[in-house]
Amino acid sequence: AHDLEFPPNTFDGLISVYTLFHIPRKDHSQIIQNFYEVLKPGGILLINSGVSESEGMSTFFGVPMFWSNYTPDKLLQLVKKTGFSILFEDVLQRGGEYQYWIFARK
Repeated sequence: AHDLEFPPNTFDGLISVYTLFHIPRKDHSQIIQNFYEVLKPGGILLINSGVSESEGMSTFFGVPMFWSNYTPDKLLQLVKKTGFSILFEDVLQRGGEYQYWIFARK
């Protein structure tokens, strides 16, 4: 995720679901910038994240797992600051979990 080895303006769409929150927050801004660079003009981004600010290890189904989230407002600001236009953003509940979703256009 840190070094996407694709030329700029390569993809029409990019989906990053259940991934960003396993990468340290300090890297989120650069990763979103990388997403922006590899998308074609007008390209679509779909990402999701948790809903509470946190960073650290916990156990998930008996397995150690790293989690790293900004608040929805902070993540939204990172996506907008990169240059994306927001098409949809909301906290959605499914299966007892709350996730923050952003659908955006380059």
